[in-house]
Amino acid sequence: MEEVKESKESKGVKLPYFHRTLSPEEMALIGDITPKAITVTADATATGKIASGSAWNSAQTWEERDCTKWAMEKLPTLFENKEDLAKANQFIVQIKRLSNSQGSAQIAHVRGKARFIYELSFDLEFSVTDEKTSKKYKGKVAVSDVINDQLDDIEFALSWTGASPPNAELSTVRNAVIGGNALKKLIRTKIAIFEEDFRKL
Repeated sequence: MEEVKESKESKGVKLPYFHRTLSPEEMALIGDITPKAITVTADATATGKIASGSAWNSAQTWEERDCTKWAMEKLPTLFENKEDLAKANQFIVQIKRLSNSQGSAQIAHVRGKARFIYELSFDLEFSVTDEKTSKKYKGKVAVSDVINDQLDDIEFALSWTGASPPNAELSTVRNAVIGGNALKKLIRTKIAIFEEDFRKL
């Protein structure tokens, strides 16, 4: 069989591609195509982290790691302790807890540089106490558009979970909760903690 094959090749008869014997020039052009094992750096093995992308991604193109589950578990811990906002008039606002966290978080490696990307929303449950009358109102603030590098664009939507303040006080109490910068400043502080821990992953 081998003799027939060599005879046909020597006569210039073309054989099917997978039955051809490559010439030295063709072998040089293709190079070494022997499969090679992917090696993981010692740092990645020791820490379990992706420092600069996976070993297979030698070109350092876009590579993404989903951290959404971690983010959803982390957010409620930021408000484990009750937080008081700066008092507005006679109203004392206390943030009770964070609930209904949603969104996504990823670590993207782009050309060898890590980017920490997130887009989050959550509810902050609160209470407002009128120091003069001792009346207390409860509600929640839906916080949305919490996006990396765009924290100035956070959106608030307030709703009451019990009896709302009387009309004469409604606007004043509402401003005590989401007016000014107190709530936004608190969220920025908490998200800074979130980002710090995010960057340790």
